[in-house]
Amino acid sequence: PAVSQGNRKKEDEFEFNKDAGMYVCKAGHMAIRKARQGTKDVAKNQVDTYYFDIEKCKVCPCKEGCYKPGAKSKSYSVSIKSDEHSEQAKFQETDYFKEKSKERYK
Repeated sequence: PAVSQGNRKKEDEFEFNKDAGMYVCKAGHMAIRKARQGTKDVAKNQVDTYYFDIEKCKVCPCKEGCYKPGAKSKSYSVSIKSDEHSEQAKFQETDYFKEKSKERYK
């Protein structure tokens, strides 16, 4: 399910800035650092984690529901799809899959 439907429901909170290659929060603050976590070619997907400046979050007018008092850092993680997941996503876009998914399981 995480591959086919995705698992992120709050896409409106962060936007990707292509020029800087960083995410921007809804208040307009850009991430200060990007790190890739996880190892290559292992069963788990790698994750790009974007870190935000916590000092800006403390005085931000949009901190309600975004910043927890006493937090030492704020981050936003995006999973990088593996080859298998990318192939599955492409397959689910085909007409064959769409036609077969309409039939009830027998």
